[in-house]
Amino acid sequence: MNLEITNRYVYVVSDIHNDASGFKELLNKIAFSKDDLLIINGDILTAETNL
Repeated sequence: MNLEITNRYVYVVSDIHNDASGFKELLNKIAFSKDDLLIINGDILTAETNL
């Protein structure tokens, strides 16, 4: 892992739960770029509850 300090933002997002449109809106709002680091901590998808 490269831990070199660079001029970038680090974002931590939690519990997206299948909300792709909300997630895309968030990335646009923060002007997320290829140089930034995104850490997703929590659920990306919601498990199906119908068993």
